[in-house]
Amino acid sequence: MKKTGRFFKYILIFSMIYLAGTSFIFAQDAPDSAAPVALEKNEQDTGAVALPEQSEKSADAEEKKESGEAVPVSGNSADFATKESGDAEKSSEIKAEKSEEEKSEEEEKPKKLSVVPPAKRPKKPNSDKLKLAEEKDTDKDTAEDKRDSIRYGIESDIIDLLKKLSDNDDPRFVEEIYDLFQETQSPRLKIAILNYFAKLEDPCLEDYAVTILNDPYDESQDLTFAVFRYTAAVKCKAAVNAVMNLLENDNEKYFDNSLNTIGEIGSAKEAEKLAEYLDREDLSLPQRQTLMKVLGKINAVQTWDKLKEIVENDDENVLVRAYAAEAIGAMEKTDSIPILKDLFKDADPRLRSYSIKGLSHFNAKDVQETMLEALRDSYYGVRLDAIEAVDKLEIKDAIPALIYRAKTDPEFSVKKACYPVLAKFNTKQADDYLFSVLKERKTGEDAKALVVEALMKHKKAMPKEVMTLAEDTAKDDLRKQLRYAIGKQFVKYANLENGRAEFAGICKLYLESKDVSTQGMGLDLYASGRYGSCSELVHTIAEGKRPSVNKTKARRILKMPLEDEEEKR
Repeated sequence: MKKTGRFFKYILIFSMIYLAGTSFIFAQDAPDSAAPVALEKNEQDTGAVALPEQSEKSADAEEKKESGEAVPVSGNSADFATKESGDAEKSSEIKAEKSEEEKSEEEEKPKKLSVVPPAKRPKKPNSDKLKLAEEKDTDKDTAEDKRDSIRYGIESDIIDLLKKLSDNDDPRFVEEIYDLFQETQSPRLKIAILNYFAKLEDPCLEDYAVTILNDPYDESQDLTFAVFRYTAAVKCKAAVNAVMNLLENDNEKYFDNSLNTIGEIGSAKEAEKLAEYLDREDLSLPQRQTLMKVLGKINAVQTWDKLKEIVENDDENVLVRAYAAEAIGAMEKTDSIPILKDLFKDADPRLRSYSIKGLSHFNAKDVQETMLEALRDSYYGVRLDAIEAVDKLEIKDAIPALIYRAKTDPEFSVKKACYPVLAKFNTKQADDYLFSVLKERKTGEDAKALVVEALMKHKKAMPKEVMTLAEDTAKDDLRKQLRYAIGKQFVKYANLENGRAEFAGICKLYLESKDVSTQGMGLDLYASGRYGSCSELVHTIAEGKRPSVNKTKARRILKMPLEDEEEKR
């Protein structure tokens, strides 16, 4: 009995196990609840009814797709699922690749930065320049006073002094000014010192300039712009990578300055890069105009074809066309000549002006006819550009036209531009006309002053007509303004040429004058020329009983102690 009961017990256990296993198998083989939905969707999308086998495989594919497993390719539904999965994978791969490229580009950016050049002291000033600056310095402050002002003065006083030194091309205090730059935290002082050394074209601050251009974002805009100007003035090639980096970063704040600076320091390599900018549609109109100028300046010949198309495109902005015209001229390809000559026929005077600027880069014989025609243009700006081109190309056949313009042009600026060109050509016809202006009483005093300036600039020996006019005005107080204008020219060229012996006579006349300003010009002439015939007059002024501006100036010239110094003693 016990054996029989045990037997049924075992049968019951095995039956339960069997039933459990069978249920598990059926559960595995049952279609997924999502399958009918997928089937219905497939029927709606494709208009075809999927077979049960396909539905199962589609569901399986969806499951594997979600789990990230590979999906076998078989049947339409499987193809559809595989395509979607493949597209998603490709999309994610592309995004990943782009992300990697972006990261790579970000990592490469520092490589574009410039290597900062080693620090260096200012250039040693030329001895003649030092002597000339000392002789010209007739301020009440001594050289030591100026040094003390640089070392200990307040910001505004130092900035005023730096401007005065820059205007006078005075290099005597470059060491003190350089040391001040290294010490000061004042952006205004740094800007003033950068401007000073830019005027001297001294590269002593290149290391600072490159450092700022590598990372200008925390600096004031005024300081950064001063650095750009300095970099361009000293032709700092070390800054090329830094400037190109700013340009390529598309920072609106620095774009124009970067572009203009590259125009001064760039080479063919940078020209090739800038050529790509011609195809950009996001540049503003002023930026495109600047780009045209710079491409011409750095002689980007590889852009000639594109620039030619711009010049000839009537729908393009006028100034963009104009600057492009000047650029293709600057590239000096003779193929530009007919294009520019044709542009000169345009009704817009700006295009005519810039066609003349472009043609000024070619041989005079090829463009002379157009230049002579431009001298008669109805727009005065075109006439001015033509005069400049005639000067540059030395077209002496234009002398009669220049004389006519100087006599009759309704614009004084055009007349003014003619005088130095005529003086420079140094022909009898040109000189006779200029001398007639000095002699003719009816001619305006302004015209006479300009003719004197032109003759003094281009004549090695002073024409007697100039000296006669100077002597006449020195004795006539009704012509003081012309006297001052001529006297300033005498002082200017006496300083540039370490005095001129022929100025001794006029120097004496000025020193004998009772007019304070005239006498001051005489002292300035004497400071440069040290004319022996005038020494007694200078001593007389220096030893005068009454204090005066000219007395102080004379004592400084003669290295005599000033009155307040004598009182201290």
